[in-house]
Amino acid sequence: MQAACRFSGFPCASPSGEPVVVDGLIPCERVGWLFEFQPPTSARRVVSTEGLDRLAELAGVQTVFVNRSPGDPVDWREGGGHFIYSVAGVSGTTTNSRDQPLPS
Repeated sequence: MQAACRFSGFPCASPSGEPVVVDGLIPCERVGWLFEFQPPTSARRVVSTEGLDRLAELAGVQTVFVNRSPGDPVDWREGGGHFIYSVAGVSGTTTNSRDQPLPS
């Protein structure tokens, strides 16, 4: 929690008000992740979603969700909920998840 709090900029405390301190990642069998791909600031419309089906073939990928279809208007100013597509999945332990490259 302390690591997450440092990144978020919000103070963390337990329900009783005691500070929560975690010195690092908690070891676990798998780590879940979610990437939401936002439109570039110059984009005005989705041209293509071709090739997104291939993402499901990558190791660890469990879900590929297309949120905008070809021809749909996009505007980065609409915020994070207006992403083009998302990819969710799991990687190995907390140790090796830091060493795996991000999808490009």
